[in-house]
Amino acid sequence: MKYYDINQDGSIGFEEFLSGLKDELSERRLNMVKKAFSRLDINGSGSITIQDISGIYDVSKNPEFLEGRKTRDEIFTDFLSNFEGSRGNGDGVVTW
Repeated sequence: MKYYDINQDGSIGFEEFLSGLKDELSERRLNMVKKAFSRLDINGSGSITIQDISGIYDVSKNPEFLEGRKTRDEIFTDFLSNFEGSRGNGDGVVTW
């Protein structure tokens, strides 16, 4: 139970369950992830922020942006939060 219960709340959520099923990254896959991270970390700070992806990710065709439901920065924050998983804090910054 402890292996799956990442946030230690006494229950296992769907994301925690899926996380527990994932295999460890092989050295080859880990190197690919490191390469992708470093390409997104434009300024080499060790974290990926809105500023890093703003020149790469074009939100102008995002339906929520087009309909005025979300701002450019909200879409960027949502995008980055996808990489945080259950261990993230929802701040829209991804660290290695």
